[in-house]
Amino acid sequence: MNRNIHRALIVTGTIGNIYPLHTAVKDKLWEAGTDYVRLLSPLTAAMEGRLTSFFLAADGCEESSATIELVQKLRAEIIDLLRSAECSFVDLEYGAKDLSPVVLSFQT
Repeated sequence: MNRNIHRALIVTGTIGNIYPLHTAVKDKLWEAGTDYVRLLSPLTAAMEGRLTSFFLAADGCEESSATIELVQKLRAEIIDLLRSAECSFVDLEYGAKDLSPVVLSFQT
């Protein structure tokens, strides 16, 4: 049975750290193909303070999709990039009716 399990990333940090990280994630997505770049949100500044965030939307791939291996590899590379940066992030999995939402990884 095919089912969609959504996986999304939320990333936050100071603009000095987040801007180059956002650019690096965008470059990584471009390498994979133009369809992947649309998953990346623009930078969004917090209401107060110096924090800025971006979001990597769920890819929409089904578990048995032909592209799932590429998507999983790309997400792993992006998470490695996030882990090496000064930022906070949370990697979420949700959406399947028979599964509770899960935090797959995070960095504070």
